Amino acid sequence: MKFHDGCTFGADDVVWNFGRIADQKAPQFFTQQFAFNRAYTTNFGGIEKIDDNTVAITTNFVESLFPYTLSYIP
Repeated sequence: MKFHDGCTFGADDVVWNFGRIADQKAPQFFTQQFAFNRAYTTNFGGIEKIDDNTVAITTNFVESLFPYTLSYIP
């Protein structure tokens, strides 16, 4: 996959962006973005890179609507 400017998009980018909105210890953590997305990340437990194109998201509890909820996170 590619970003709109032609740069490669991969698992590292997904992990970085989740760190921005959910990991208060991450250097890229952005308080305002966390506040805007807090309601959609209540079940987010963590994320890890599996390979260059795959991530694994851990949830805090079983929730069938979690993939739908992720679509609200910019």
